[in-house]
Amino acid sequence: MKKLFPVLCFLLTALPVFAFQLVKDRKPAAVFISSPSVPLRHIGAFNQFLKECSGTALPVEKQGIGGKNEIRFNIEKRSMENEDDFSIAFPEKNVMLITGSEISVRWALNRILEDFAGVRFVFPGKNGAHCPKFSDLDVPEKTIAAHPSFNLYREFYFNEPEWGACLNEKQWNSPNFFNHNMWRIFPAEKYSGPEWIDKVMPLRNGKRFVPEKKSYSLWQPCFGNPATVDEAVKNINEYLDAHPSMKTYSLAINDLGGFCECEDCLKQNGGSRKNVFQKGYGNFSNLFYAWAGKVIDGVLKKHPDIFFGCCAYREVSEPPDFPIHKNLIPVLAIDLYSMCDKAARASHERYISAWKAKAPTLGFWEYGYGLTPYSLPRIYFGLQAEILKYYHASGGRVLFVESQCYSDEGPKRYLYSKLAFDVNADPHKLLKEWYEACVGKEAAPVLAEYYRLFNDFWLGDRVRRTTWFQPFNIYLPLDRNGAYLYAFSENEMKKSRQLIEKVVSLANQYGDEKQKRRAAKIRLYHDYYEALALKGGSTVMPLSGKISTAAEAVSLIEKLPVLFQSTQRLIPVSNQLADLELAETYIVPRWHKQVFDKLRINKAFCPVILFFDSILPFTDDPAVCGALEKLAANPEIPEPFQRQTRGFIVRNTAKNLLSDSFSPEDWKRSYAATVSREKGPDGKLRFKVTSKGGWTAAVRTVPMNPGRNYLVRITVSFSGSAQESCAVRPLLSAVRDKDGMAMQSYHTETRRFSGGKPYTFEHAHFSLDSSAFAFSKGVVYVIFPELRKNQSVFIDSMELFDITGPPGETAAGR
Repeated sequence: MKKLFPVLCFLLTALPVFAFQLVKDRKPAAVFISSPSVPLRHIGAFNQFLKECSGTALPVEKQGIGGKNEIRFNIEKRSMENEDDFSIAFPEKNVMLITGSEISVRWALNRILEDFAGVRFVFPGKNGAHCPKFSDLDVPEKTIAAHPSFNLYREFYFNEPEWGACLNEKQWNSPNFFNHNMWRIFPAEKYSGPEWIDKVMPLRNGKRFVPEKKSYSLWQPCFGNPATVDEAVKNINEYLDAHPSMKTYSLAINDLGGFCECEDCLKQNGGSRKNVFQKGYGNFSNLFYAWAGKVIDGVLKKHPDIFFGCCAYREVSEPPDFPIHKNLIPVLAIDLYSMCDKAARASHERYISAWKAKAPTLGFWEYGYGLTPYSLPRIYFGLQAEILKYYHASGGRVLFVESQCYSDEGPKRYLYSKLAFDVNADPHKLLKEWYEACVGKEAAPVLAEYYRLFNDFWLGDRVRRTTWFQPFNIYLPLDRNGAYLYAFSENEMKKSRQLIEKVVSLANQYGDEKQKRRAAKIRLYHDYYEALALKGGSTVMPLSGKISTAAEAVSLIEKLPVLFQSTQRLIPVSNQLADLELAETYIVPRWHKQVFDKLRINKAFCPVILFFDSILPFTDDPAVCGALEKLAANPEIPEPFQRQTRGFIVRNTAKNLLSDSFSPEDWKRSYAATVSREKGPDGKLRFKVTSKGGWTAAVRTVPMNPGRNYLVRITVSFSGSAQESCAVRPLLSAVRDKDGMAMQSYHTETRRFSGGKPYTFEHAHFSLDSSAFAFSKGVVYVIFPELRKNQSVFIDSMELFDITGPPGETAAGR
């Protein structure tokens, strides 16, 4: 018998796998068997791609047809934990049985298209899918089963819905799974009334705080009062009763803190606690997570299958001293890219481990942005795969990627989706398949090299040496003109251009029509990125981002006309891109159009704006002044920009537009700060800025008119030693009359100054187009991103100058 056993095993493993035929000679060899529970939209999507491949679609029948294979469905109602599972089996001859939920049967059909028809969902839109041509299609009669890695939630911000369905993305079940939601649970218009204010509204500085109607920031309910538990349970149950399909609900705190300071809240929190992981904020985790557990217990009595989410953020970012409720999923906000820094990764891993010890299930909020806030494709494929696998091993079952649905970063979004469904998938295989499907086998290796260039750039040492690289922040600075651009060399600029042109050439020579279109689209994005990068200082600014001598300032000024010419390409290229994306997208809801419209640049932009702060310290130097005069006289530079350039030189003759008086109304837009007036050590009046913790901005309303150019000069200080430092960043913006929104903002790099002595800096705002929107005032932001709660800094002086030069007049003539 021992001798027969290996033989028997060999015979069993050698049994043939039969083929289930779907298409034969470009005609249907199978039919779908429909029932009221089968979503016909899923069958329709499958047939759309099958027809593009084979020229035929499978009929949909209520019962079988003699001689045809049958595809049947077993639709099950499932909990959120397993509603994405599916299986494909062959229980009897000529029958394929797809078992899953109403959602997951689509994932099964996608699997058939990808594994056996060779379809690849490369990009969103009408030319996004690669559909190879064939006459016959067989599926091996072998059981397939799947359980997604991030099974509770896989979603992408601003996605194209149909593309998301093709990539098995799990869409929102609730409008608020883990976003700020306390303001909805406790609407201010009800709970600020006399019956509720002492029970629900927070005690702050000895008084009950009353938020504005529908305000979702700067306040939290009184979590220490049992009435807030009862009211939350009642209100959530009412919502779930009215929305029976909901499987999730958000218990996320409101934005920007504002916790109650009453005796009950502080006692239940264990006193005033420090935040270890997000320094600068308080720590109310014990109070909040205990309150959340009581609320969840109350809701589950009526709605036992609901999952609750919250954002582990600011004052509740730290895990509490006890395990949280098993139905509560804290979502940790981390920029995955920051994990390329060893020290930041170690810090993030300590944070995740601390949470893993208190919560059975975690979520992760990833900042996977590319084009909108950045000016180069932000690629890091290997790191993507490695960290998503680590997140899953740490208990991650929820993934939210904040990004846009452009095609600018190639396979980056595709890879996120594929790895979210299966973190153990081979990223190298996924990328190879994507490249070949995108532009054809001949062009694929070159396209891979093109994206590898950007991958190596972002993971290289030069980017980490710029002032932009701040990996301990929740996310890296979202800045199109960030100093990371200074790390992108002229050689990398030339090499990337050569590679993308070669990709287009090979795709045109060997690819199909869609592959040619996709290659052309990637090149159009490259044109856009290239102009953005040049505009932002790539290839001309030193890695430090600082101009150290007058000679360096002259050299930079001399290069600006070339940069100006290149940035003019942004106008046609940006509009081509927006038109192309909108034309190719299947579904264009209003918000989707707004996303693509953000690509558009309709006004000329002068690079000198971005480098003003670097040039400014040297504008009294005769050589620098001469270079600016030459730039202002350059006929290739439009007159508005010539006037800007003249303004640099004449700024010292302008009059200060601001008074020394203090009006609280002028400072009411301040963010997480109180601003007061006091005498300094020298007896002069100064503005005192006291932080409420974390990112703080003292915001002053100032006079400003369309078509004028302004310079703000600010002196700041703080009472500390010379060894201590403080970060500050200015911002000067026009305020739109229609809605009070700050517009036309030009960001600058964060500066650091030492304690004990004043620090003076300048920043400019250029208002080129008075027709874009109406405004009659502006705001000066003085941003202090690292202040502790109750820490004070001082604005010793603030001056505002109109530096608009007269048309055609030189500085000397003026």
